[in-house]
Amino acid sequence: MKSLWTSPLSRWLTRVSPGLLAISPATQAAVSLPRPANSVQSDELSARFGFAYDGVLGTSLDAQLDAVTARDARECQHRILAEIDRLENILSPRDPASEFNRVRAGAPIKSAELADVLAAYDSWSLRTHGALHANLDEVVALWKNASRTGRAPDDAALAAAFAAPRSLAIDALGKAYIVDRAATVAREFAAAGLLNIGGDLRAWGDRAWMIDVANPFDPADNAAPLTRIPLCNAAIATSGGYARNFSIGAQRYSHLIDPRTLRPIAPGRAATVVAADCVSANALSTALCVLDASEATPIARAFALDFLRVGGTDELGASRGFGAVTPISTAKFADDVGTIPSATGTTWPEEFQLSVGISLRAGENQGRRVKRPYVAVWVEDAEHHLVRTITVWGSEGRYLPDLTKWWRAVGGNRRSAAAVTRATRSPGAYTVAWDGRNDQGERVPQGDYTIVVEINREHGHHVWESATVSCAAIAATAELRDTPESDVSSITYGPRGG
Repeated sequence: MKSLWTSPLSRWLTRVSPGLLAISPATQAAVSLPRPANSVQSDELSARFGFAYDGVLGTSLDAQLDAVTARDARECQHRILAEIDRLENILSPRDPASEFNRVRAGAPIKSAELADVLAAYDSWSLRTHGALHANLDEVVALWKNASRTGRAPDDAALAAAFAAPRSLAIDALGKAYIVDRAATVAREFAAAGLLNIGGDLRAWGDRAWMIDVANPFDPADNAAPLTRIPLCNAAIATSGGYARNFSIGAQRYSHLIDPRTLRPIAPGRAATVVAADCVSANALSTALCVLDASEATPIARAFALDFLRVGGTDELGASRGFGAVTPISTAKFADDVGTIPSATGTTWPEEFQLSVGISLRAGENQGRRVKRPYVAVWVEDAEHHLVRTITVWGSEGRYLPDLTKWWRAVGGNRRSAAAVTRATRSPGAYTVAWDGRNDQGERVPQGDYTIVVEINREHGHHVWESATVSCAAIAATAELRDTPESDVSSITYGPRGG
């Protein structure tokens, strides 16, 4: 299909309970930028504070702050959330009353913030040879409808949708812009910190933070990362179709659209970029997914501080800090899954895993911002003895004993995880996986295992649910019933990637 990308937006428009985020400062060299003149100095003795919410900008928020006092940390948290709320009133595609939606309906642009975001799309469209464009809302709608009807839109319909006036979709750079602005506010109260909204991370101050890059071939929240990199006074973002994709018949597609062809990109591409700010990192990570290697690499080297690209024709492209990443196969992104292997023998087969999809509720706020609860997920055998703690979410160790059922089962041991950059997911939606090994790393026998999920939310409910799954020679499924804190959770057992 001939390229349909035409001109930048300027030619037709007239005028971003606490959850798990235990992060350790890095000691090795990190990407670093000069400190702004108005930031709090970090030579005073500071402590680490954290908070986490779901239902923020349509995804989740995690933050770590180095502040002198708890009062400073609380004020910093308040200012971060207030700035997010202020900008969401301007930029939100979900709020019918936002300035963004009024502009879509024909009103003039009044705020500098919306003008900045649209100008960013304009600028990055030029820099990336059309790999980004803001006027894709109706194009995306056509592809969403195609996933329901099973029929892909034709070229004429796509061209008409792309030409529709003010069919704006600014979710990606709009969220990144909010992350940058919230981090700017936070600098006044915390000498250093890390803000993570939906996998877009912004670090400030002279502390280095170790950031895990989610493995697109195994993106479960508790899975081993593809790699990790230290981040200091910079931003990192990840794009890819592994978190959000759809099918038309037997064909799988990424949610990312190439503005030049108006068609979804290959679902196997993912890219992570370190840049000076979140807007740049997000724009570049998207472009690296859309463009082929011959186009993507020169752009990344020109504008990124560091980059990693997986999938596509080159399988892997990396620079500097990502250079030690081992290439991995893209076979799991094949459109046709193929024959499902079956288990043999009496031990858990190496290629099988058990996945739990957890959907946390937003409580009384009905989908709005709410503190993430403390959560524990673990496995018991047929005699209800602990086999494996899959994951625990909770930012402050002193509150982990409030997960009383899990705390008794493990005898007071706990785990933590690093900050992770990943493709954006829905709010409250998490996936954890079990590889069939016990807490000693040994593969367990085939048999019946019970999955337990315990949730304890501040000013909410303390609940737990369990379900037993037959982990034997064939794939199996089960469900955890809904609770006041969670919707029905799905459990699937079978081959990885199946």
